Amino acid sequence: MQFPLKAGPPAAPAYLTPCFRKDASLTTERLNLRRRELGLNLPPAPSRLDSPSLVSSVHGVINRLLFTLPSDLFDDEERRKRGDFGTDAAATVKNLLGQISREAALLIMTHEVSVARLQNWLAELNLTAQTAIVPVRNEIEFTIWAEDAYVVCDDQTDGEKFFVEPESFPRGDDPLVADQFLARAPVTRMSSINVNLLFQGGNTLIGDEFWLIGMDDALKSLERGFVKPNPGETDLAAVQRVYKANLDHNRSLISVRSNLPVPIHDDRKFEMGGQIWKEFFHQSNQLGTVQPIFHIDMFLTLAGRDKDGKPQILVGDPLLASRVTGQPLPDHAQRMPEIFDDIASQFAKLGFKVIRNPLPLTYDDNEKDRERKWYYATANNALVEITADRKQVWLPTYGHQKWPELAPADQLNKDIWEKELGFTAHLLGNFHPFASLGGAAHCIKKYLARG
Repeated sequence: MQFPLKAGPPAAPAYLTPCFRKDASLTTERLNLRRRELGLNLPPAPSRLDSPSLVSSVHGVINRLLFTLPSDLFDDEERRKRGDFGTDAAATVKNLLGQISREAALLIMTHEVSVARLQNWLAELNLTAQTAIVPVRNEIEFTIWAEDAYVVCDDQTDGEKFFVEPESFPRGDDPLVADQFLARAPVTRMSSINVNLLFQGGNTLIGDEFWLIGMDDALKSLERGFVKPNPGETDLAAVQRVYKANLDHNRSLISVRSNLPVPIHDDRKFEMGGQIWKEFFHQSNQLGTVQPIFHIDMFLTLAGRDKDGKPQILVGDPLLASRVTGQPLPDHAQRMPEIFDDIASQFAKLGFKVIRNPLPLTYDDNEKDRERKWYYATANNALVEITADRKQVWLPTYGHQKWPELAPADQLNKDIWEKELGFTAHLLGNFHPFASLGGAAHCIKKYLARG
């Protein structure tokens, strides 16, 4: 089947590093060298994390949120105003900030060169009083993906709060983000600790009595010897024991994986308009992956519990999205729906109430380079707040500009949250610039505290 050209400039601005990009050379030694190059001190010896408890992904008032907004985001806004660039990335972030609860304190890291422009944003949005800006040197190459380089734990023994960082996180200078906030301890009131495991924030979701981890990270920890089964212990049991000991003592741990083979990243050539193009699909899926998408927050959303106390989870469904939008799944994606179905079935067997929501597979065209990139327009990558007296969700949307056919999926996602789950749903702006690079709303923030 011939899919039509999506006319116009690429959705993603050039400065946005793909969320799934890995820098294989970024070892601990290289990271410390990078700290010295930038004149940064090594992190201080950590306080003791006696009884870790992960900050929930959904439960409690959102009290503190962290964002990392590079200077190019604001440059992008200026280019868009001049008509030089067609992206909505800056407008989308600004819209998200404007819709955040006024109860939330914000910590925003940005480059020194963009502090004044960030201050203008905050003044326009009436957020100045609740925001602390953390300026960093312009040469620090951090990304907008604030979620991934660490998890946040409360110590239930003494109330301390920690950035908990993995053994390594290979993406630019993102492993230095916690350093920057810790250098301003009066602002963050946090400590930092490294643990000898592999994990990424976007590959974890934390409920009330349980938490989820994408099994790709756990398998890498097994391969590298960070998790060692005891005699007679299965690999899965060892994973649960070691990750619980280091990241959350009290919640039960559920690993997320497909029991079916997952297609890996691929590309192929095709003809369009008399020219040879190349298309890319299954972004970031490497040989041996057991997840349909590289981070579980791209296709799973926790939604609290129903009236009977049953945990609820939304599992993205590309086939449902295809039916709703009228857009057929391309031939390279025909095996994917059954993989998402398999994961949904596993949660049902664990006693979850499983809700399937549309997860459209769409694409963007780069006419200059004659390249087509396929990606999931995910509404699962959302912000959720559940308290005793209110339930809210902030949903990315995609029925914009070149993609009007995705508007019915946006509407159905809103209807599911409001009519089926009883939430107030806030619709965010155009998240194509982010989804095309592997992330959305949940990826560009970090929950630091919930009440």
